[in-house]
Amino acid sequence: MNAQVKLKGVPIDETVVAEANARGIDVVGACEAGLHTAIRRAADPRSAEEKRAADAKWAEENRAAIEASNRWVEEHGLPLARYRLF
Repeated sequence: MNAQVKLKGVPIDETVVAEANARGIDVVGACEAGLHTAIRRAADPRSAEEKRAADAKWAEENRAAIEASNRWVEEHGLPLARYRLF
């Protein structure tokens, strides 16, 4: 289990916090999720354009497999659908 760090004195606009609370958003969880996103982005030195190009290349290279998987689900349904609770 990771140790928790409590940050004090981190200024956050009170209007933003009030809006988040009004919408039922977990402010601490949202801040942590934002930090995870920032860390992932900082770890990847590629530009946004390079990432889009890589994603497009991956989609093209895997299109046949994705289409085959989608056809299988259309014909047979989701493999574990009987275990879904919703």
